[in-house]
Amino acid sequence: ESSTTRLRRYAPLNDMEEWRTHKSNIINQIMNNFYRVKSQSETFFVQSQKAEGGQVSMCNVVLQELGGKFENQYVATIFGEQARIRFELNDLVAASLRFSTREYNGQTYQDIVVNEIVKLNK
Repeated sequence: ESSTTRLRRYAPLNDMEEWRTHKSNIINQIMNNFYRVKSQSETFFVQSQKAEGGQVSMCNVVLQELGGKFENQYVATIFGEQARIRFELNDLVAASLRFSTREYNGQTYQDIVVNEIVKLNK
């Protein structure tokens, strides 16, 4: 089964132009999961009622989309065992990010959490 057949099965499309647009969107979604690591904080522990033992490790990482030195950058938080992985400057990674917003005292804040991150180069 070709990738075209698999994609078409999940997205019933009416015409070839709609199919090209859908295929382009899928490619963009895949490519947007690759980043360069620009910096990483030290790992530290925070209190968490959800974590076994009451603490969870975390660190912050700056990830930049691929393409050039002026591409979008994101400051994201890594929790748990993944926070103990050390990255070097410009390491290539595949990452799944979760973007959310919350309101606190009348202010809106955005959180970016790394769901999963994998170092691609050695």
